[in-house]
Amino acid sequence: MNQIDAITLAMSAAAAAQCRPNSFAQTRPDVKTYAALKHFLAEKYPGVANDILDVGPASLERQTVLKMQLQQVGIEKDTALLRQTKQLLAYLLQHDSKSATDVFLTAADLQNAVKILTNQLGGI
Repeated sequence: MNQIDAITLAMSAAAAAQCRPNSFAQTRPDVKTYAALKHFLAEKYPGVANDILDVGPASLERQTVLKMQLQQVGIEKDTALLRQTKQLLAYLLQHDSKSATDVFLTAADLQNAVKILTNQLGGI
C-alpha cells in the first residue's frame, strides 16, 4: 500500500460510512471530515473527481479512476491532504472500522493506511 492507496481507502470507507442511514449524519465527525477532504480536493485539485466514490464506494473501477487522477496531480507530496486523510482514517478506525468491510477491506487495512501516512508525514 502507498499514499495513493491510503487516500483511496479512506475516501472509499468514508463514502460507505456516509451511505448508512443516520438521522444525525450531518453532525457525525466522519462525515464532516470526509466532506472537508472532498472540499480540499475540489479547491486545490479540481481535476480530481472528489465525489466519484459517493456512489458505489466499493467499485474497483471507480477507485482505479480516483487513484489515476490522484497520481496525475502528484498528491502524495501534499502534506496537508495527507494529514486530513490520516485524521479521517484514524476516526474511521476508532469509531467505524466496519466501513472498511463495506468496501471489501479490513480494519487492518485502515491501520496499515494510517501507518503509511504517518511514515510519509514523519510521525506527525
